[in-house]
Amino acid sequence: MSLFEVNSIVSKPDADLVAQFSQIPTSILSDAMGNLHTMDSGIQMVVEADTICGSAVTASTRAGDFLSVLKALEMAEDGDVLVVDSQARPDTANWGELTTIEAQGKGVRGLVVDGLVRDIAEISALKFPVFARGTTPRVAGRNNLGEVNVAIHCGGVSVSPGDIVIGDQDGVVIVPGRKAYDVLSGAEAILELEAGLRKRIQGGETQVNIFELDQLRRDMLKSLSDNPV
Repeated sequence: MSLFEVNSIVSKPDADLVAQFSQIPTSILSDAMGNLHTMDSGIQMVVEADTICGSAVTASTRAGDFLSVLKALEMAEDGDVLVVDSQARPDTANWGELTTIEAQGKGVRGLVVDGLVRDIAEISALKFPVFARGTTPRVAGRNNLGEVNVAIHCGGVSVSPGDIVIGDQDGVVIVPGRKAYDVLSGAEAILELEAGLRKRIQGGETQVNIFELDQLRRDMLKSLSDNPV
């Protein structure tokens, strides 16, 4: 095994399964996973574009370098999303206009990077979805080895090659491949539940009434009186 791994993805999620996830908001998916596998709020949509949904191709970069990002991009296929761990480096960009043009030509759905990007005006004109911690005009180097298609951390979340990546205006969630069908089932149940709640609220009910929160409040007050601190 090489110290700096560059791996092919052994398996990818079924295209029909990915398509089903593309219709579900990240907020619902986060709820279905108990707030786990949800990237921190520092990872934001920095280019206004459509929701992204696809199979993860991962890259791990040495701080201030993006050679492994370029290798991951070369290996990426139609329907993939690039997910990059650049150690949240605050002063160099790991992505720009030229990488965006190459990605679009391959059918890559978007980029999620725990770091910075540049050429935002040009990327915005291309309508390529990018999630990052921000922007800088200073470019990273292409001189250090990294890894491709290995388990990484991005936005505080573990990401493995082939996991399903979903990003929208609320942020990014990762659905581990081995849990995909269970997460989908849970998300669909939450969507059905919320549809019912929406009707009741639109009909004039309050959430305090629906969830019996007054009773919960009374119970909490009684517990405090019975067990003073």
